Amino acid sequence: MNQFESAELFRRAMSAVPYRFSLIDINSYLVEITNIAGSESLSGSRTCYDLNHNADQPCANSGLACPLEIIRSTGKPVVVEHIHVDDKGQSIIEEVHGYPVFDENRAVTHIIEIVQDSVLHKLTDRALSDSEERFRVALKNSNIEVYNQDRELRYIWIYNPQLGFRPEEIIGRTDDDFLALQEAAKLRELKKGVLDSGNGLREEICLTIKGKTRYFDLTVEPLHDENGAIVGITGASMDITQSKQAESRLRLTAQILDRLNQLEGITDTIKDILFMIRDFTGFEAVAIRLKEGDDYPYYVANGFPEFFVEAERYLCQYNSNGQPERDAEGNVLLECMCGNIIAGRTDPKYSFFTKGGSFWTNSTTKLLATTTDEDRQTRTRNRCNGEGYESVALIPLISEAHPIGLLQLNDRRKGMFTIDLIEFFERIGNSIGIALSQKQSANALVAEKEKAERYLNAAGIIMVSIDSGQKITLINKRGCLILGYDEDELIGKRWFDICIPEKDRKSVQEFLDEITSGDSDDIRIDEYPIVTKNGEERIFAWYHTLVRNGSNVVCGILISGVDITEQKKAEDALHLSEERYARAQRAANIGSWDWNIVTGDLHWSDRIEPIFGFGEGEFGATYEAFLKCIHPDDRQLVTDAVNACVRNGRDYDIEHRIVWPDGTIRWVFETGDVVRNGDGEAVRMLGIVKDITIRKKAEEALQRYQEELEERVNERTLELANSTEQLKIEREALERKNIALREILDQIDNEKRSIKEQITANVEQLIMPTLRRLKESSHQSKARTFEILEKDIADITSPFIDTLKHNLAKLSPREMEICSLIKNGFSSKDIASALNSSVQTVQKQRKIIRKKLGISNKSINLTTFLKSSEFSEKNKYNDIK
Repeated sequence: MNQFESAELFRRAMSAVPYRFSLIDINSYLVEITNIAGSESLSGSRTCYDLNHNADQPCANSGLACPLEIIRSTGKPVVVEHIHVDDKGQSIIEEVHGYPVFDENRAVTHIIEIVQDSVLHKLTDRALSDSEERFRVALKNSNIEVYNQDRELRYIWIYNPQLGFRPEEIIGRTDDDFLALQEAAKLRELKKGVLDSGNGLREEICLTIKGKTRYFDLTVEPLHDENGAIVGITGASMDITQSKQAESRLRLTAQILDRLNQLEGITDTIKDILFMIRDFTGFEAVAIRLKEGDDYPYYVANGFPEFFVEAERYLCQYNSNGQPERDAEGNVLLECMCGNIIAGRTDPKYSFFTKGGSFWTNSTTKLLATTTDEDRQTRTRNRCNGEGYESVALIPLISEAHPIGLLQLNDRRKGMFTIDLIEFFERIGNSIGIALSQKQSANALVAEKEKAERYLNAAGIIMVSIDSGQKITLINKRGCLILGYDEDELIGKRWFDICIPEKDRKSVQEFLDEITSGDSDDIRIDEYPIVTKNGEERIFAWYHTLVRNGSNVVCGILISGVDITEQKKAEDALHLSEERYARAQRAANIGSWDWNIVTGDLHWSDRIEPIFGFGEGEFGATYEAFLKCIHPDDRQLVTDAVNACVRNGRDYDIEHRIVWPDGTIRWVFETGDVVRNGDGEAVRMLGIVKDITIRKKAEEALQRYQEELEERVNERTLELANSTEQLKIEREALERKNIALREILDQIDNEKRSIKEQITANVEQLIMPTLRRLKESSHQSKARTFEILEKDIADITSPFIDTLKHNLAKLSPREMEICSLIKNGFSSKDIASALNSSVQTVQKQRKIIRKKLGISNKSINLTTFLKSSEFSEKNKYNDIK
């Protein structure tokens, strides 16, 4: 680069500097270099006072603070405000920065002068003011407050105070003036820690202000003066109460849904849910009513006095015949406000009813004073108000658009509810209603299964389930009895090795291989023998039902069999009617989902992935991925239902098909509800899903089976008609045998009476005289013992002991002994002495005996009862049974 190019580059660089720049000779005042427009080529031809002041002498002589003169005398950089004259002759105040330039002897030869217009400071100030204004606007409608406190933690400045306070109410005061002693001490300790350590902190705290519990996100930093000393603290706190409440509600919802998904019984489930709700809300009392017949009694109550639960247990009034009262249309009359909610007698034009069919009030006293029975839709019992409960809420439990019960929330404090909280519990109530209904259905299914098994046992049918390895996985009690084995001797053993005669194993194995090959019908009938534990062979008619997994692969066989050995011997043409065992539907497998409508993210619980045919972690958790799982023919139906729920608030209850990744088509039932923000916009949707494929297939199979059964019944009717004459002959022979058997039984009864009379006579003639002489001659302390012995011997020959054996099969020997002593008039003290026990133990055993006799809640004396005719009648009844 030549000299000319270097000079040009230097000129352009100088012109790019945003401030006025000059290099001035400190002795001659000549400006040797500058970037002032039009003066770049001065080359020392003008002085600084000429250029900057339009003057003919240095400004030092004018009384102004000249940076050149200051540097000349001090040799140090300087910043001053100086008056310059612009190119229009106007005086302006400018900020001048001067820097000394030294020679090799450290003597000042030049100064560098940089001039910044004070207008820049004004612009800066304006920008700062604008920034503060934006800061104030941003905080004005937020839930964030900012403040400064001095070292004594007195508020010296605060902006945007929360909870209705005004700044003048806070300035000059400390946290002790607003908070409870313990909370103020905790907050003071946190802030003092910042003052002492000089380190800031951020922490979530819970405070009670104006009687309300609030949560804050607190940030505190030390406040320094210009010298860096800590003179106080500066802080910001954001009210996060609403978000904490939302988190708590979501956590409660998840806990309830998870508990509902578990397989425990309904009672334990409801107890746990009520405990969760009471723990979450802090309410004094919570309860759930469930449908029982025509009424809706309390199923579980938590926190209510026992007398209150008993008095309010039922909602129906019953007539003298024990039947519930009904209206003109035959509907059961459900009383009080609980009856309103279950019967749907609500009117949302009144503030105490909601669109969701709930009732709520924060003051039952005010409600009763300001409304009529007509307003309240019924005549109320007012027992809640009478017991001091002011805040009361009744939430319907809905399943498939029908109420199955209600959730009741009571508290003696006023003002415990908000409409937002009620709507939250309405959503919870819908989930509880659906899940409890499904659990009730599952329990009913189990009961039907147990009932069916009792019928099968009574009918003498063997029921066996074998897996794909032909091992026994289940066998009914009747099967164990017929085969002569205990259940644990059969479970896990191969059916063919232990129950099929060796000579028949090959043919039976071929038959089972054929029906499990996949080319056969799911139900096959055959006859083949079994061998019992003692080696006896019996011929059975067997019904084989294939058990398939979700992929339609055979994974086992359900076998039921009827012993036809005797019928085969009498007439091969007579067969037992077919018995089929309906496989009980497995308890409902329910999963929960949570769709973020804003982001599209979809969260599924672990139980749902198997329902949709996915392995763990295989599902792409978005709403679009969910729609792809829906059968193409049902996709629009589901989309419309979701949109109607999100946009219009309609119920989301739908059955539809889904397609697994392997192409398998399944049926599911879904129900859900929308969570909305403060502006009423839908932001989330929560719900549950249940696989109902088995139910759908069962409905189809039932129709086919009914048709098949009708055809077989017609065939069997024809067969039975052909064998009627032979059966008549056999029946007559059987009647003759029965007559002979009755004669034998009468003879046995006569012999029993004769033996009993002989025993009674021998005891009276041989034993009793000797016992009485021993009693008379014995010491008084033993006389009581002989008296007991005498009465026990008398009881041996009386029906009393037989009565005990028949009537009190569950009594222990000691309890039967006590019964005998009580009947003979012995007091608890006498019995304790006779049995070498304590009076307390005897009294406890008397209570147990009363309970086993079924007279715990009766006022009858135990001695009187044991001697009564009622006790004897029970003996006769048990003899009859």
